Amino acid sequence: MIPASVAQRTYLLTTIMFTVLMLFFVYRNAEMMKEQMFQQKERELLMIASFLDQQIPQAVEDMLKDAVIRKLSHQEKVGLLNPQLQAVLAKVGQEYQNCGLGYGINEERLAVYPPRPEILTRPFADAGLTAIEQAYATKKIVIFTNNKNTLWNCPTLSVLYPHIVDGEVAWFTWTNAKLEYLNGTFMAAVWQSCVTFFLLWVGAMLILRYTFRQFETSLSNMAAQVVSKDDSSEQLQRFPELEPLLTAIISLRKGMEEECIAKTHLNQELLVLNQRQRIFKIFFTRNLAPMAIVRQTDLMIVDVNYAAEMLMQSNRNDITGRSAHDLNLGNAESPSIIARLKELAVNGYTTGFVEFKTIAGENRYGIISVIKTDYCEEEQYLITLIDITRQRFSEERFLKAFHSNPLMMCIVSMKDWRLVDVNQAYLTVIDRTYEEVVGKTSSQIALWKDESCLQQLHTELLRAQGKYQNFEIDIVTSNKEVRTVLFSSDVIFWKDEHCLLGMFTDITDIKRYKYEMARLDRLDMVGEMAAGIGHEVRNPMTTVRGYLQLFQRKAELAKYHSQIDTMIEELDRANAIITEFLSLAKNKKIETRRANINDVIHALAPLLEADALRRGHDLHVTLADLPEFDFDENEIRQLILNLVRNGLEAMATSGLVTINTAFNGAEIELKITDQGCGVPPEILEKIGTPFMTTKDEGTGLGLPVCFRIAERHDAGIYVDSTPTGTAFRITFSVAGAVEPA
Repeated sequence: MIPASVAQRTYLLTTIMFTVLMLFFVYRNAEMMKEQMFQQKERELLMIASFLDQQIPQAVEDMLKDAVIRKLSHQEKVGLLNPQLQAVLAKVGQEYQNCGLGYGINEERLAVYPPRPEILTRPFADAGLTAIEQAYATKKIVIFTNNKNTLWNCPTLSVLYPHIVDGEVAWFTWTNAKLEYLNGTFMAAVWQSCVTFFLLWVGAMLILRYTFRQFETSLSNMAAQVVSKDDSSEQLQRFPELEPLLTAIISLRKGMEEECIAKTHLNQELLVLNQRQRIFKIFFTRNLAPMAIVRQTDLMIVDVNYAAEMLMQSNRNDITGRSAHDLNLGNAESPSIIARLKELAVNGYTTGFVEFKTIAGENRYGIISVIKTDYCEEEQYLITLIDITRQRFSEERFLKAFHSNPLMMCIVSMKDWRLVDVNQAYLTVIDRTYEEVVGKTSSQIALWKDESCLQQLHTELLRAQGKYQNFEIDIVTSNKEVRTVLFSSDVIFWKDEHCLLGMFTDITDIKRYKYEMARLDRLDMVGEMAAGIGHEVRNPMTTVRGYLQLFQRKAELAKYHSQIDTMIEELDRANAIITEFLSLAKNKKIETRRANINDVIHALAPLLEADALRRGHDLHVTLADLPEFDFDENEIRQLILNLVRNGLEAMATSGLVTINTAFNGAEIELKITDQGCGVPPEILEKIGTPFMTTKDEGTGLGLPVCFRIAERHDAGIYVDSTPTGTAFRITFSVAGAVEPA
């Protein structure tokens, strides 16, 4: 009969489960003990068999290895070897009296223990013969069970241990033990284990009985507390696990009490909600911004206000009750209202730019804001749409002006200084593509020559709140050309963020023209000074030189000839400097005649080659077919001499100076290139300035004279200098020249 009490039923089921589990453990323990005992006995028999093999006397071992003896008959082998082997078995058998021992060869017994001479001639049992054949075949130890052992005449556990000589089994030892002895030991251990487990089972049952008694009492006490509404937990101290159950029951009772109070509050909140809905209705219908309510499930337009009717160019009845898809809202070329609603399903709200069509089919642009609402107790969207069509057209006009402006312009985010947009003039000047620039900072595209100037620009922009004019800074193009620009900026709101509208005015050419004008002014000043004092200085110098030549012919002054020669050389050097001064004169007259500049180079070539060889350098001349044009041969000769000698002096070790001419149909180009160390950047900026030289004995007038000669011939001089050499390129305009034959 099943008990009615929950605790008693639980106790009965627990007892049955524990008993079954205990019996299973007893069975498994017995199996494991049996397996362990047999494994232990096998190891013991194997050890004894190995020990027997090691105890064979050396003389017996030599005879067993002898092939002649192994060919003897069984009786002869027993008579020859049994006495000695039987002595070994007797000695070992004293220690292992419960085991059978023996030696054998092939299928013959040589000695056994306990000693029984009558079984030496008997054949092995079938199990033994099978084990011997297996040992001889595999040359490994064989462990087997013999159901009818010849020695004991009962089942045994046996181990056959072969002795290997030259890869073959020479003889073997065997040991065995009675299975009845092993079974007796096993049963004793099983009974002992059963007694132990039974005592454990009895103890566990007593503990379970006591625990369930206490549990039943606690349940009865808790039921009484629930009925009496007693919330204390003092009577559950023995079973604190029941406290959460009691707490849950108490909470449930209190929840039901609070539910009645909540219903009263709910009625009051419904009154407030109705009042809020009336207020929302007034706010919705009278709002100046176009607004609509759309059902979330099927995107049906539930209601629109008057401003939305005006925007959509239709009345309320034509709009409500229809889906956003039916009204053809949205344009495939930009994010649509429908796309915004899909985004809303993920984020719960959305806002941004949208392009849409009115009922009449007119394309318009707006800023949309969508939030979820529970208007009329169902999930809906409240959409606010602000028409920015006019602003959009203004942006398009701005973009047209931005991209067509010949000045460099860019839009930069003030949040992270990324380039948001640039115009074509910007890309043309820095020689980069749109993809290489947009989305990166100016530092990432290596725009600035000096990063410290960029930090100064950022500081000025922050101080002036983004508005700045004519900040001079150097930029670098993709081909490493440095250009000077004036940067001006203003703050605009672009694509939902504050940005800088920057404009760059390239003043590189203006600065170069200013420098050229200043240099020409200095040349004019020096030329005017030279023209004013040249003749006045030359006349006394000519007189002094004449007297020195006269003194040089007098015999009494022969001892001063070297000093007189030095004075004459210095006078000639001073005269050459004055000649260079006069060459700088702006109003110097030149005598031009139509000729070919290649003829001048051919005439100078021997002199220049000799000068190059004297300095350890080479000269290479490559001349193209050139037309004749008007020029002053003396001045062009001086121009070529100055530039070639400058190139020879610029090379410390053996190098090459090349002279090239070319004609492109409009200009004749003369190019002189050396392999020197180049002109430093700080000197290159001042090249052509009078008296500016890097030579120890230079006057600083050679290149200024070349620039003045080029100016008088309406030619241009261009310098290209690298650490591996410098090239001077002079271009002559040949309008009206005679084409070469």
